[in-house]
Amino acid sequence: MKYYTYLIMIIFSPAFLPGQSLTKARIERLKHSIGKISIEGDPSTGTGFFVNDQGTVVTCWHVIEPAFIKDSTGKFLGIRKINIEMYDGQKKELQIPIIFISNLDLNKDAVSDDFCLLLPAPIPFNTKVEFLKLGNFDDIQEGDEVYTCGYPLGLPYQFISRGTLSTKYIDSTIVYKRAGMPDEKMQKSVALLDLTLNKGNSGGPIMKLGKNLDDDEVVGIADFLINPFGQNAQQLSDKLNKETMNLNLPSGLSLTDAMKLFSIAIIYSSNGISGCVSINHFLQALK
Repeated sequence: MKYYTYLIMIIFSPAFLPGQSLTKARIERLKHSIGKISIEGDPSTGTGFFVNDQGTVVTCWHVIEPAFIKDSTGKFLGIRKINIEMYDGQKKELQIPIIFISNLDLNKDAVSDDFCLLLPAPIPFNTKVEFLKLGNFDDIQEGDEVYTCGYPLGLPYQFISRGTLSTKYIDSTIVYKRAGMPDEKMQKSVALLDLTLNKGNSGGPIMKLGKNLDDDEVVGIADFLINPFGQNAQQLSDKLNKETMNLNLPSGLSLTDAMKLFSIAIIYSSNGISGCVSINHFLQALK
């Protein structure tokens, strides 16, 4: 009797329920609903995901920010070409809706909450694309399972991760800058994730794992990594890139180049703690 009771407990435990696994259908839909975002003339890459069958894409603002061409005074001059490469190898040009630049309130929300919407240009997709259903950040709780897919470290291959939403909180450290000067303090809803993300994952969907495929929804946008030395390493890297003097040891080893490599290694290192921004900010801003 005890044996049968134990067997029933195993079969019907959450870990063995079909809806709680990353089924082939889940993986296939996710892979076909995201793409790798690149900017002409810039080495950085990111991830974006489709939110309708017409090819509208959501990503992070910091992913597309290098596309803005500015002069030494910060004056806006133009936008570099933005592309998305899909799972099947198809490539499309994307454009930032002008309202994200001309509407100051929307621009403030997009920059502060780190989201952006992109439209296919100049020619729309000739076929309908797979897309993901947007959910509600308030519907996911600490301890719930999440998963995502992206292009970490600029790899040409997609990488799927599964983990846990660990902590939800309000980030009050955001300062929106207008014309390069601090203008207004902002707040945004974010979450820490026990989920492996790396540079390049930014802009990918954070999916709530539902009871079945149709219950899965985007609740957040992959946004940041927790690295206690990352900011200092980035500052060091920026200064070294401007350095004209190259210090060499008697052996010929360049200390400047070694420090550059060391700082880059720290910047790109992941401790397995990542974060996302609430999808609600995007939905509320675009109504």
